[in-house]
Formats: sequence, structure tokens, C-alpha cells
Amino acid sequence: MADRYKVYEQLGAGGVGAVFRAYDSQLKRWVAIKRLTISQEARDSGTDLQEELRQEADSLASLRNPNIVTIFDVASDEEGLFIVMELLEGEDLADVVARGPLPYDDFKELAYQTMEGLLAAHQHHILHRDIKPENIKVERLPGGRMQAKIIDFGLARIGLKARKQTEDISGTVLGSIHYMAPEQLTREPVDERTDLYSLGCVFYEALSGKKAFDGPTMAEVIDKHINHEVIPLHEIAPHVPPWLGSWVARLMAPRPDDRPANAQQAMEEFRAWERMPTMVPYMPWMVMPVQPVEDDVAVAVAVIDDDEPPSRHSSVPIHPRRPGNPSSNINRSHSVGTSSTRLNQAPTPTGSKSKLPLIIGGIAIIAAIAGFLVFKKSSSSNASTATSTAPSAPTAKIQFDLPADRLMPPLDDDRCLHLIADVGTLQAGQSSDGKPFPAYNNDNVINWISVAPRVASSALHPWQEKASFAPKRSAWPTAPTGPSVKGSRAALQFKSAPSAPLALQGDFSDKAQAFPFGTDLIKGPRGATIAIAFQNGADSSAGTLLQLLGEGKDAIRFQLTADKKLQVLASSSGGQTQVETSGIDVTKPTIAVATWEASSGKLLLLAVNPPEEVKGKAPLFQGTSSTSAPTPSNPLINLQIGSGEPTAALQFHGLLGELIIYASALTQEQMRMLGSTQLKQHYFKY
Repeated sequence: MADRYKVYEQLGAGGVGAVFRAYDSQLKRWVAIKRLTISQEARDSGTDLQEELRQEADSLASLRNPNIVTIFDVASDEEGLFIVMELLEGEDLADVVARGPLPYDDFKELAYQTMEGLLAAHQHHILHRDIKPENIKVERLPGGRMQAKIIDFGLARIGLKARKQTEDISGTVLGSIHYMAPEQLTREPVDERTDLYSLGCVFYEALSGKKAFDGPTMAEVIDKHINHEVIPLHEIAPHVPPWLGSWVARLMAPRPDDRPANAQQAMEEFRAWERMPTMVPYMPWMVMPVQPVEDDVAVAVAVIDDDEPPSRHSSVPIHPRRPGNPSSNINRSHSVGTSSTRLNQAPTPTGSKSKLPLIIGGIAIIAAIAGFLVFKKSSSSNASTATSTAPSAPTAKIQFDLPADRLMPPLDDDRCLHLIADVGTLQAGQSSDGKPFPAYNNDNVINWISVAPRVASSALHPWQEKASFAPKRSAWPTAPTGPSVKGSRAALQFKSAPSAPLALQGDFSDKAQAFPFGTDLIKGPRGATIAIAFQNGADSSAGTLLQLLGEGKDAIRFQLTADKKLQVLASSSGGQTQVETSGIDVTKPTIAVATWEASSGKLLLLAVNPPEEVKGKAPLFQGTSSTSAPTPSNPLINLQIGSGEPTAALQFHGLLGELIIYASALTQEQMRMLGSTQLKQHYFKY
């Protein structure tokens, strides 16, 4: 290192390394050099930590974002690995906040820029895991704006799949105690929402000058994090608008599921609240009215492109979401007002009684509903109302991607349809720039677009293309006790009536060979697989959940029976077979995966309900049909969800959250991975 870099002084040191000021003699510039520390115990453990750190540093060097410190070089010498990065001027945010809370303009820059930096890191599957004021450098630009950069990814780890927090050789959790999320302190898996929690603690301090969680001892601080003992921001800093305090509180929600799914969603919520002409406080960790109901639920990603995107390479079954169509490319079409609320301007809710207590003490539900209705009225002013006939959306030019927080399903390249209520649900009409309007709560879903790349931009439409037959997008109800889905899961609500049978349909004859029993190349065995997350209405009896049809008698049908069971039937010209659940109640949230194997002609069915109690065992059914039926020789290309028939006994009266159709047969292991692991963990509350 001495041949090129001349070290002058140590700038700081931490648990994972020390930083020095140095001069690059080749490029004639000052740089910062971080030399990473590897304990002797770790060296003696036999783990090749040097190579692991090198790979991680190389990944960090690939980040190029104005809000993240730039890494110039990664090298090693006789003393070990070192990283060469830009030498930043300015101050740590901790020094700035020590002089007093930030004014609103500076806070807004801080919020946007740090969120942008985190988003860039998360899109490269890199978690920071040690966000704190000392790791954010701020500098005043010549024009007066504040610039913020995130530094010190010393505890970063590659991969957004949930994993445990780093511990040192003695088992002590590494990180900064005042800003660590509860899941870090309890050694539970961490993900990108963990960084959002830490950033929320930083924002709380930046706005108030006080730490959100503080105490005389480390144990007391830990207890406050875990028990969520925090003074509401508006109480400790009355100048902060209630909406802003509530936004920060949502970032610091103790449960990861109650935080925004990612930095993109957090920024969208901030923009929406700031632009609303009338700010109505919202309940702790309640999703913004402007957002589709998203918690773990990621923001829909829409990319307008005339060219059909190439299909992605296959992945291992539990591979995290791969880069592609990053969530920063979101296209929003709703306007949410024009005026901005400054820090010294408290929001004035509509109505004669404008003074509303904020959040924690409880807010009248009517205020939140009123705020939502105000937003709905303003946001839909440019939207054309749904007519009796649903207009076709330009689905050939719209692509939606799997949400960033979701694991890639097994055999992902064999998915011909993947419909998620959080993503790709559109209402009628388009904005002036031609972009479709996303469906929000209680909107009719006129188009439901698939995220599967095998058949890009495929979509379902209301029965007979009539808007009056379209289901509505809604929040999947959750219960405080007993079997339930997690909070803020979205679903399509089917409440049929004889005069308005709600149903969706899709005819994919133009893409037939990509569907089950088509001739396109598949990765798995020949057959068909359907996975679904749904809940039948408590007052409903029998009905048709879905049908995937081909020629003549070729079909797979999901039927709901009067005794609350799910019956799957497979038929062809050569015969019929069926399998029915036992011990599963379809009036509770249900995940089902059914496979029709071409090799055996049998049906395999897996179904699961949420557990009856916290940390309880989820009811699970696994069964195989006792008879066989030859599989079709032609593709199954016509999908119907629900029934367009006016007969009540044939209709579906319930909720549908997700549907996946494979052009191949999943193995039993893959069925369990998809149904009783991935989908169960995403939807069910434990």
C-alpha cells in the first residue's frame, strides 16, 4: 500500500475497522482508507473471512449513488484487506443535530437522500444494518442545499433474504444500540425494513434533537426498543406536523410487517402526505391512503416498454428476488394535491372540529376515513369513471415485477401466470400521459396484470368485459386473535349477486403453447400446477373458485363445498380424478397448491390454514387422488375466477390474494416450499 497510498492520520475507529486519511500518489488526490479488523479468534476459526470480506467489499464498490460514499479500490497487503474510498468533507449528522433540530427544508433533503441511498443499496441486495447519525455525512453545497451521504457499510451483508444480525466472537450483537431494531436485539432475521427502523430513529432525533430510545443503561435502552417505549414525536417536538411525526413512527414500528416494505414505499408515503392540501393524522403504522395496502407488500413496479422483455434465467427454489425492474422505476398516475406543509404550519383537518389528538392516545376512526375520502375525491378527479363495459388496458406495453420483498417461487421460469393483489391491479381510465390508474381500496379492478415473465403482461378482465362484474380491491381483514392473515395484505373482494356475478376471465389462446400442456420448453416435469391464496366468505356455502379450461372436457377446477372444504377436479377426454381436503376450513384464510402430474395422471393437493394461536402449528393437508386421469393433449388456455353465472351456488363470495399457474408439475418438495413455506410465511400471522 505504501507504494501508492501515504497514510497521514487516523480519522476514526470502530468495531470492524479503522479509517485513515491518505494521499493517492498516482491520481493526486486525498482519500480515506478503511482497514478491516479480523480478530485472532475469527482467524483461528478456520473460516476464510478474508475472502468473504473481499467479496463483500467488491459488491460495495459496485454501488454508484450520490448518497452513498464512493469506493475507489479494494486491495490487500501484508496487514490484510483495505478499502480506498472518497474522503468526505462536512460533518457527521450527529454533530449537526447536536446544535439543534433540523429545519424542514434540511430534513426533507436528509429524508429523500438517505432513502435514495438505502434504496440503491437494497437494490444491490446490500443491507447496512448500522444506520446512525455518525454514519451519515452532511455537507452544505454552494447553492445552499444540504447533501447527505451514507458511510461505513462495516456491518453490511450481501443478500436481502432475512438473516440474523452479526455477532462478535463472544456472541455480542454488533451495532449502535440507540438505533437498532428489535429484531436485531433479539437476534432474529433482519431485512431491508431493519434499515428503515434505524433510519426512523435517526429522523426522530433530527427533528427533535432527542434520541427516540434512550436511558442510563444499555439494558434499559434495549427494553425500550423491544417494548416500544417512545414519546410521540409531536409531544417532544410540537413544531413537527402530526403527519410527519406519524410517518416517522411508521418507520419505527416494532414489527417489521408494520413498516413500509421498502425505501421506495416510504418515500411515496412521504410525498403523498406532503402534497395533500389537508393533512389528517393517521393511526400508528397505518398505510397511507395513497398507497395500495402495503406492508410487507411491495410497491408495484411498472415499466412502459414497447418491446417484450426477455424472460429471466431460472433460479434455485429459495433464491431471493433478483435485480430487474427496480422499484425506483415506479410510475404513479394519481395526483394528490399541490400545496406543501412547512414545519411551522400545522395541518388543519377538514370539518368544524379541527383539533385532533395524534395517534398513540387514539384518533377517531372517522377522521382517518374522512381523510381517505378527501384523498380519493382529489386523486380520482382525472380518472374516467367505469362504464358498463370495461375498456381494455394496453397490457402489451405494461410490465409489473414481483415485489422486492418476495422470494422467487420454485421453478420460477415455468410460471405462465402470477397474479398478486398488491401488484398490477388497475382501475378504469388513463392519465393524460397514457399511464393506467392503479386500483386502490374499494376500486373496481378492470385489469389484473401478471408478473410472470414467461408470458409477459398477460391480464385478466371482468366477466364479459363489464365493469359491473369486476371485483374490488380491498384490504384482507386481519383479526387480533385466532387464525388470520398479516396486517395490510391486499386481496380482491368477490361479493356476487344474481344481477352482478363478480368474476374475472382471461383467454390466452394467442399464447397457448406457454400454458400447461403446451409445447414450449419447461424446466420441470410435464403437467400443471395451480397455487392460490384465498378465503371463502363466512356466510357462503358451495361455489366455483376457479376453472382453467381447454378443449372439450379438458379442465382443472377448484370447487368450494358446502361443508367448507376445497375440492380439486381434473378432467380430460380420457377420464376424471379429484382430491378433497380434510381438516381445512376454507372460510378461514387458505393457501392451496394443486399439481396434475402427466406421468401418473394423479392430482396432488396441499392446503394450509393459519395457526389457531400464536406460535401454534398451522393446520396442514397433503393428499393424492386415488384415481388417475390422462392429461390433456392440448393446452389449458382459458382461466375463469369465480363464475359469471347468476346461480348463487356457482359463484365465489370471498377474497383472493394471489394466484400462480405453472406450465409444469411441481414436485411434492417444491409444493411444500411454495405453499407451506413461502406463501404461508408471507400471508399468515403467527
